[in-house]
Amino acid sequence: MKKITIGALAVLSIVAITYGAYAQRKKKPPLITKKVSSLFVLGDSQVKRHLANAFKEVFPSDAFIVRSFGLEGARPSTYLKDDSNLLKDSLVCADVVFIQLGDNGITSKANVSDLEREVKNLCPDATVVWGGPFKVVLPTTDSDYVNNDPDNPRNIHTYNKTKRLWIERIKEGLSEDAIFIDAYTLQESEPNTSPFSDSRDGDGVHLTYPSAERYVTMVDNLLFSNKVSS
Repeated sequence: MKKITIGALAVLSIVAITYGAYAQRKKKPPLITKKVSSLFVLGDSQVKRHLANAFKEVFPSDAFIVRSFGLEGARPSTYLKDDSNLLKDSLVCADVVFIQLGDNGITSKANVSDLEREVKNLCPDATVVWGGPFKVVLPTTDSDYVNNDPDNPRNIHTYNKTKRLWIERIKEGLSEDAIFIDAYTLQESEPNTSPFSDSRDGDGVHLTYPSAERYVTMVDNLLFSNKVSS
């Protein structure tokens, strides 16, 4: 995977730099130019709580089909268990399969490679997009997910350092045919007034609906140029 960097300013739009997009090739957004009429979102509690609905709201068209499956606590390995048909039973093939996984950990880049391969085996015509883990923030609600205690593994700085490690594993595990959206960097690029920023509301880990909607809007702007709308 080739990281879009500041050094590529000569060939990239300011949108790509600001959004912190990552892709298999140095290219201006939108990164998907083929005609797209369906999207499937596969993921964890972020999908189950708000992201699925956010995708449906941002793409409000009878001609554009959005389906989803989210499971609390899911990791790539959750969908790869030998004794489970979870991936086969939950995945609905679409023009784009958007995998939103990473907040519960990425054990290895091999898990990422294996999940991408299994998705492509089931849906060979799909473009695979992977949305990486979100940056954690200090909670604005009663929550013990994130704290400032330096001796606690959920210390905000330790937690985010681990998130960045997981991001690197995702980038290393994805093939040249996949697209990686760096949600962590997208969040950092937003002003503090944005609902999807380092000042976002919530329990520190999970997106609220406003933050999910803003994230999906940014993803839309990065990815698509030819969505079916009618």
